[in-house]
This record gives sequence, structure tokens and C-alpha cells, in this order.
Amino acid sequence: MATKILSPSADVPTSQNAFIPLSDQLPPSEDQSLEVVTETPAVDDESIEWIKATSNNGVPIEYGILKAQYSPQDISAFAARNANARHGGRPSANVYWPVLDGIWRNPGGASALGISRYRLFRTSGIWRYRLEITNTRGWNFHFHDQSGDYYNLDTFFNGTHYLRYNSNQPTILAVTTGST
Repeated sequence: MATKILSPSADVPTSQNAFIPLSDQLPPSEDQSLEVVTETPAVDDESIEWIKATSNNGVPIEYGILKAQYSPQDISAFAARNANARHGGRPSANVYWPVLDGIWRNPGGASALGISRYRLFRTSGIWRYRLEITNTRGWNFHFHDQSGDYYNLDTFFNGTHYLRYNSNQPTILAVTTGST
């Protein structure tokens, strides 16, 4: 059964949940990263412990983990480890993760890195985009967008992790791993 791919319209506020088909916008690819994995609502921002950081180009970002899953000591350790992470020459994957509708999707080549699913969607407020991933292996991931910037996310714990960012070209094109 084919999955219809939808994207938020640039002309309609996301609060109205308006979508337009992406069929003419997607580049040809054998990557299955747009395949729907599950449909679950996004986690409320208040349930996430958000930690301030910067992208590789010095742009403010925030990353987070669920408050209910970890103790305050775990969250502090996570923040310290992520702040000290460096880009490294470890495994990487080319992907095509456009801003879509908030539905969990197959990560394509990033599954070899231990990412079991992802979703990237537009949000309202100060942060325009939110990337969520679920990992099965701990890495320091770097998510590279079309602008050339990348966003560091250390997955100290296996599970679902969150990243909020702003970009003029938010589509994620590559996932690389680094060392901590």
C-alpha cells in the first residue's frame, strides 16, 4: 500500500494543520526514509527537559529528553556530555528527511547507525522545526541540514531524543556520528 506524503503549506499557518502533497518536490531516491512507521502525537514540550546549546555554526538550538524517563542527575550528565561532544570520522549516512507532518518515518540509511525512526516537523513559537529520533545504539549524532550547518545530539541513553532548531533550509541530508 502506497503512503501519501504530505507537507505543511508555506502559505498556511501550521496551527490550521493544512498540508499540501510533496510528490513533485521530492528528489528521486531509493531511500525509504519517507515510509510511515507509526502515527503517534508529538510529545508536549512541557514533558521534555530542554537544554540550550548551539549548532556547529553557532546558531542557538535546544535538545531534550523526556523528564519522566530520567532523574535530574541523568539529565545533568546528559547535558555535560553533549556540551563536550566533537565531530569525528565515524560512520555516517546520507538521508533525505524533509519537513513533513509529524508522523514517525523509517530513517533509511540512518538505521545502520542505530536510529530506528524519525520525524521532522514545523512548530509554532520561537523554534521553527523539531526533529525527534529514537535510537537503539548510543552515539553522538550530527544532523546536517541543507544550509550546511549541523546539530549535535548525544544519545547518552537509548530511546527517543528531541532537537529544536531554526534554519532557512531545514531538510536533513546526512547523519554522521562523532566521539564524546
